[in-house]
Amino acid sequence: VEKLFGEGYCYPHFLSDPSASPCIIRPELCEAHVGGGRDPAWEAAYHLRPHVVYLAHSGGVKVGVTGADHTLTRWIDQGAAAALRLAETPYRRLAGEIEVALKERFSDRTVWQRMLAGAPVDPDELLRARRDALAAIPTPLAPWALPDEPVTALVYPVSQHPAKPRSVDLGRDGAVSGRLVGVRGQYLLFEGGAVLNVRRHTGHHVTLRA
Repeated sequence: VEKLFGEGYCYPHFLSDPSASPCIIRPELCEAHVGGGRDPAWEAAYHLRPHVVYLAHSGGVKVGVTGADHTLTRWIDQGAAAALRLAETPYRRLAGEIEVALKERFSDRTVWQRMLAGAPVDPDELLRARRDALAAIPTPLAPWALPDEPVTALVYPVSQHPAKPRSVDLGRDGAVSGRLVGVRGQYLLFEGGAVLNVRRHTGHHVTLRA
């Protein structure tokens, strides 16, 4: 294909595949609990099950939603330095509604430049953010709040954080070369500041040369 959409889809599958549904990015749109979605059977298997709303420090405090059975994997995928579970709901739509309420106070995006620069994280920042977040959860959704979850700290195999990360696009730049000095979240970090977002290149064929 000449162009990839989403995370490696051709355009027809981007419009039809359940794993590329709008509710993947916006869980508040999920219809699994009413038997809806692009593929109701797929939705029931993946979204009609417990989901977690979390706070993570990845270049700043952000709010996010993920399946309850792979919370730690999600935090690692985002390169979070620390994270905690804020709420657990019986299905995806409710978690999305909590996230929407918290977006007025917290971003739902990773600030990748600051995250990759490896700035020190205040261990109490997430605890202060949790107090604000719990107060912002709408009353009908409050029964699913988790007020006492511990903070999980994460460490990545990085020997050198780039002061000014420079994103590499293989479609534009053709190649990236240099000494690999770290892996954090979705990124490969190279000496000199070049960073490659592996997830962004889903669907590409690449050649590795020593």
